[in-house]
Amino acid sequence: MGLDISNFRMLERHTEIKAICQPLFKLFNLQFFRFLRVYPNGTRINLCSDPDWTINYYLKGLYNVAWFDSNPQLITHNFEVIWDERAVNHDNRVGVEARTKYNIFHGVTFVRPGMYYYELYDFATYDEENNNVNEHYRSNIRLFEHFILYFKDQASEIIKFAAQEKIAPPEPLLAISPAAPLIQTDKHHYSAERFLVDTQVKRYYLNEIYLTQRELECIYWLAQGKSAEEIALLLGRTQRTIDTHLENIRKKLNCSKMSQIIKIVTAAGLLTRFVPQ
Repeated sequence: MGLDISNFRMLERHTEIKAICQPLFKLFNLQFFRFLRVYPNGTRINLCSDPDWTINYYLKGLYNVAWFDSNPQLITHNFEVIWDERAVNHDNRVGVEARTKYNIFHGVTFVRPGMYYYELYDFATYDEENNNVNEHYRSNIRLFEHFILYFKDQASEIIKFAAQEKIAPPEPLLAISPAAPLIQTDKHHYSAERFLVDTQVKRYYLNEIYLTQRELECIYWLAQGKSAEEIALLLGRTQRTIDTHLENIRKKLNCSKMSQIIKIVTAAGLLTRFVPQ
């Protein structure tokens, strides 16, 4: 059976999701974004820029045949998949639905396993004729990684809101849902530099715990072999201030050894995506 989630309150937040996504949408001429967090018991949080797609996705039980949603045991490490729905065959129900009903043609999915759940980030365009878009994704992975950090910062309250009403999918049920309208994008020039300015990250999340920009900056320089005294000089702060940041980090992560903290933060992928100020 499928699941009717049309009354779920999280769907009302789609305009906020779109607003958060606007810098990335403008930079890459994208129109679609989905954030999915799946817990071990199968319940999930699904935030999307297109509520009609979300409703249809669960009503038709497409989650049960989508590779990322239906094979959680295979998600053990970070990876990305660049896809083109024009190339899918008729047996791929998700791809056919995306292409024929919602005009979703090209996209990229980021898969991020965590300690208590795994997360998916889908980005897509309605531009069928843009044959270079997938190569564009491939050469700008770091900017997408940056946006993921920005999204978790900006949408933290929305994610907590959605967690109060998790989706618990049953078996699939075939149904028909109207197609979503196309979203018009701003095609004026928008640079990567401007994108980074518009998407500055203030909080870097590790599950429910977050580190501030300055705290992660301290960890970044520690990982480069710098001492607290050297970090103070690099950041133009006193050593006492740096020591305070390091102590706050220990308390947040409940870990006394900085070598272990560096391992935790590195394993979460934060250092590879972090750009020091």
